[in-house]
Amino acid sequence: AERLISIRRGAQIPKRLMADLRDAMVAGGVAAGRRVVEGNKSAMGRVMYALLSRSGATRRELENTVDDEGSRILYDLRANLRPIGIVASISPMLGLLGTVFGLIAAFRSAAELGMDDPRNFAAGIYEALYTTAFGLVVAIPLLIVYHMLRNRADNLMREVEERALAFISAASNRAERAGARRQATRSAPPAHEPEHAAEDERLAEPAHVGEAERVD
Repeated sequence: AERLISIRRGAQIPKRLMADLRDAMVAGGVAAGRRVVEGNKSAMGRVMYALLSRSGATRRELENTVDDEGSRILYDLRANLRPIGIVASISPMLGLLGTVFGLIAAFRSAAELGMDDPRNFAAGIYEALYTTAFGLVVAIPLLIVYHMLRNRADNLMREVEERALAFISAASNRAERAGARRQATRSAPPAHEPEHAAEDERLAEPAHVGEAERVD
């Protein structure tokens, strides 16, 4: 049950996390966004925290960060499944071992009592086969659960990485647009003063200035 809960989509990709992160970053920038995901144990939270901790890195470095953190998270998710995989793998072997011991006992009984009556060893054989059957009964459902949860973990991490890469792409595009606007602003020619500005200034010259010149 604990494995099923930990690999649920809602546990690894919280519904409101990205929306809360976006709102925080709009209001307070990268530092505010980092505070939202700091301490978040979900896969999405861990990846986003790793990204925001390297806010000054290049796009390629951020993509590598997603890959590295995603690999660590996937390892952790699969670690929860290892006991299931171990039991599923060992169960048939234990069942087969029980069958071998049962056959040994059956043939020992037949050797002591003789082969004239098949009942001397038949009972031991069918009892020995029970252990193989029980081992398979345990192993088959566990193998199904193991691979189902493993595939779920893989799919969750694929979605987390896709969302993180989309976040990087959007942030990179915004940065490029902002840089282009700044470049355009710096390279734009200074605005020329209209030719009629001097005339307007002369027209706006107080009338008493001309009168003073005439008096002189």
